[in-house]
This record gives sequence, C-alpha cells and structure tokens, in this order.
Amino acid sequence: MALLRVFIMSMIVVALAALGRLDVRSIYSFALPPLPKFKLRPTSVHGDQGSVVLPELLRTSIPSSPTSIAWDPTCVTISCDGSCDGTSSGWGFTVAKHDCLQLEDYCGPTTLDSSSFLFIGADVHTNNVGELSAIFFALCWVADYHVPGQSYVLEYDSVYAAQVVQRLSRARLNLTLVLRARSAFDSAGNLVDWQKVAAHRGHFLNERADTLAKLGAGGTSLGAAACSRWAQRFRR
Repeated sequence: MALLRVFIMSMIVVALAALGRLDVRSIYSFALPPLPKFKLRPTSVHGDQGSVVLPELLRTSIPSSPTSIAWDPTCVTISCDGSCDGTSSGWGFTVAKHDCLQLEDYCGPTTLDSSSFLFIGADVHTNNVGELSAIFFALCWVADYHVPGQSYVLEYDSVYAAQVVQRLSRARLNLTLVLRARSAFDSAGNLVDWQKVAAHRGHFLNERADTLAKLGAGGTSLGAAACSRWAQRFRR
C-alpha cells in the first residue's frame, strides 16, 4: 500500500510538472546540494616522462562530498601539498576553477640538481621541502594566470611552510628555496586568501593535492613546461 501511494504521488508530480504548474526542482533543491560537474579524467595521461597511470583518486574529478567545497563561481581554489618517502620528495597542486568547473593538476619531483629545469633551491629531501615547493609553484600559477575581479584561495596543510613563505616565521633551513618562494609570494601573495585545511581528513582538493605530491615524489611531472618557466624566472 505504501508503494502504491508513492507511485500515485509520483505520477501526480509528473503530471503537474508537465502542465507547467509545478517546478520539480523546488521539491528536491533543499535536500540535494549542487553537484559539481567536473570533467571525468582518463585512467592515464601522457605525462612529461610518457604515459602515466593515474591513481584511483585522480581518475574521477567528482568529490564524494560536494559540500566540502564552497562552490563560488567567482572563486578559484588552489590546493597544494608536499610528500616525502624518506629518499625522495615531491610536490603537487590542483586548481579548481569553479566558474568553468574544471581541474588543472600539476606535480613534480623536488630536485637537488642545480642543472635541472625544475630546480628551485632545495638541498635536501624532506616533507617541508615538498610543501614549500608546492606553494612556490602554486603562487607562480596565480601570478601568471590571475584574472582581474577573480578571487583566489590558496589551501595548505603545512603551517610551517605557509608561515615561512609569508615571512610570519623565520627559516633556518632550505634558505635558497625559501627566498625563491618568498619572491613568488611578493609577485602574487596579495592576490590570494590563505586557508588552512586539515591533512588526511577527506578534504577533496587536499587529498587530490596529496596524491599529486606522491606522484611527484615518484618522479612524475605534470605541467612541467609551465613549471620550468617559473623555476627559471626565479633563478635569475
């Protein structure tokens, strides 16, 4: 009987909607948050070292919890993270363009070789080096691609890296890297709002950046052409 009542009510709703007397969306909009329709990604991409098989998290761009992100059409969110496995480190950041519902992913290894096109001053492999590198490249992205009238949020989970780059605390290690990150901050820091997010708590963009950083630590680079240009700019 209950199923019959549900069926009858559904038919009434459909009939009224067809007659233009009822906006069906008004019935469900209070319960269903808008789902971002990010583009689905292939299971592999052609990275700078050849074909790269994407981890599961990067194969789909639709977060499981849409409400975890403030979907402001005038805001672009850049989430960055670093990674270190003890012998190598990497960085990654993802750009969520809410106006066109797209994601751009960047990642790479932190290199200690001063002749490398991605060298930005790191002298040791640590997680902090990865975090500082991610913030450096994210700020470079903002400096190059910002649009007047557009707001930008820079998400980070390393308080140390964010405070050092903004000159809120003193750096004692990786001074060359820090100085270059601060130069990038000088060129774009006034364009972004800094936002601390908790690491490994299921935050969609932060988890994506973390996965990208792990790819970078493994030697994969995405967006290396732009990142190389930024690295060279601040080596002068």
